[in-house]
Amino acid sequence: MKSDVSKNEKVVTFKVIDFKNLRKPLNFSIFVEYPKLTALAEYLKGVANVANKLEIKIPRYFPSGLTVNQQYYKTETIKIKPFAYTKNIVNLSVLNKTKFNKNKQKIALMPNLIHSLDAASLCLVIVNYFKEIDNLNFYSIHDCFAVPCNKVNNLYGLLNKSLLHYLFR
Repeated sequence: MKSDVSKNEKVVTFKVIDFKNLRKPLNFSIFVEYPKLTALAEYLKGVANVANKLEIKIPRYFPSGLTVNQQYYKTETIKIKPFAYTKNIVNLSVLNKTKFNKNKQKIALMPNLIHSLDAASLCLVIVNYFKEIDNLNFYSIHDCFAVPCNKVNNLYGLLNKSLLHYLFR
């Protein structure tokens, strides 16, 4: 197998301790510098804990009328040897809809919520941009935007308006 690294290049390998050392300053800068984020994270963990104890889905309701229910179930792996003449084994992951995956339910709530708000605010910004601004030059990838220079202030106002829409609706 041919290596992508030439003999003169040094290969950098990250170890688990490197990621742990990176996580410490990130946690400090996010959760210590911004205590309201800590309060929000604790609240969402509490919601997930209550839902886990009751074994219920966690619903999210959006202004468009869409309802999303977060639910994670345990998976079980089934190994199947489909042919007698070969040693190949196929692993199938099957949901067990009688058992909740409580850990995944708790871990996934905040990222799923943030991702949903991100997508919803992007939709609001795009719809309002084309309604209010007479310019078809709008480019977006996830939460990065590009507009002509003379429309940046308009975009900034639309972003603030979409944020305020969710905070004070």
